Amino acid sequence: MLPPHPTELRDLSALPLLSPVYEPEEPEKPEVPPPQPQIRKTWYEDSELRRLHGEQTKAGLVKARERGKRLGRPKVDEIPGFELRSFSIFKRIASGEITRTQAAGELGMSPGTLTRVFDRWIKTPSEPSDPPVINAFEDIYALAEVVD
Repeated sequence: MLPPHPTELRDLSALPLLSPVYEPEEPEKPEVPPPQPQIRKTWYEDSELRRLHGEQTKAGLVKARERGKRLGRPKVDEIPGFELRSFSIFKRIASGEITRTQAAGELGMSPGTLTRVFDRWIKTPSEPSDPPVINAFEDIYALAEVVD
């Protein structure tokens, strides 16, 4: 097909322009997002879930105790063989050979824990049902000699 002749194009350009037919557009509807699934709050954000979580935790601890489970970290002086190792070290502390910090390093504990254990062993028993406790540094020497 051939392109239009220039004279035809000139004739077409002399014609009045037709206005486009106006068709009213439908108003745009706001886009509604799809429904979101209900997001469940975590237990610490919802007071009811927090209460339930606390009850379940306490019930679990009660069950564990009933079964004879040990809860928490064992005390340092409950570790098997601790007394045998510690008597000689307490003897060296009493004689001034080592400091409490050095002794704590040898026993593998913090100086604060060593001080707490040491002070508990040195105190006098408050009740007759308490286990025998070392009353003085002399008793530490005597016990350390028995162990040696």
